[in-house]
Amino acid sequence: MGTSLNEFSGNLYGTSKAAVQGVQAMNRICVLEVDLQGMRNTKQTDLSPIYISMQLPSLDLEQ
Repeated sequence: MGTSLNEFSGNLYGTSKAAVQGVQAMNRICVLEVDLQGMRNTKQTDLSPIYISMQLPSLDLEQ
């Protein structure tokens, strides 16, 4: 994760490892919203990430 970049609809999105380390250096918690590939990328770093997975409720509840 030197720079974590993913492409979506022809656009590049991502957060650099240096940016996350900068937040950690200030004794803050860095919160990232990532997809499955982003999670896999952060797992391969020394950032000691914690993951929280959220699942949307079923659309059946809306009916």
